[in-house]
Amino acid sequence: TRVRGAVASWIRCLKPGGSLIIECPDFNAVLEWYLREHTLLSKQWIFGDDSREGQNHQWGFGKNELMDVVMTTPYRVDAYFAEPQDYHKAQGPCLRIEVIKNEL
Repeated sequence: TRVRGAVASWIRCLKPGGSLIIECPDFNAVLEWYLREHTLLSKQWIFGDDSREGQNHQWGFGKNELMDVVMTTPYRVDAYFAEPQDYHKAQGPCLRIEVIKNEL
């Protein structure tokens, strides 16, 4: 998929010891939020917000899916989840995965 190719390309560009941080909506938690509240904001977290060009979502990831994308690249990496740091965390559930490229 395009996401797997993009993540693999980002990791390829890292020097050994370099890190990649990905923050994205937590799709599983967003679905639970939507089913519980049926709000416009929860729906925007599923489909994206068309207020800016490219501000829509093509896919959704939960923890397991995001870890799978990172760990199935052809590169040796360590990855772990951390507390989200960007402004989105105040708006809805999101994930932060930190990836460190290992030596060859």
